[in-house]
Amino acid sequence: MRVKHRLFNRQSLAYLGPAFLVSVGYMDPGNWGTDIEGGARFGYRLLWVILLSNLMAVLLQSLSAKLGIATGRTLPENCQAHFGKKTNYFFWITAELAAMATHGHRFLSDLLYGSTADKVRHSVSIPVLLLKVTK
Repeated sequence: MRVKHRLFNRQSLAYLGPAFLVSVGYMDPGNWGTDIEGGARFGYRLLWVILLSNLMAVLLQSLSAKLGIATGRTLPENCQAHFGKKTNYFFWITAELAAMATHGHRFLSDLLYGSTADKVRHSVSIPVLLLKVTK
């Protein structure tokens, strides 16, 4: 008797949901535009940067996933449990600076050239995060 193995069954589709969410967030339209512009300007000379950054992203995401599976807590919850208040504030400020470095141009252009109602709701994240950390 021969058993059929389907490529996509219910169990495998359950694993694809989070993968699609991560891939959509990882390659948003802004990244596509930047990648296309960089390729048009520099050709294949910066291909090593893409390879290295993707390998680092895979490493960091797999380590974060393993930590979450092993402890049942998120990365910030683990940091809160294992580090002091000053260290956690340092991590928080570093994460905010990294977010500003990658998306700060959007916020700055909104300040300089005006903002739409859709973009105003994204600028609320810093006060909300400040309230979350000080609790």
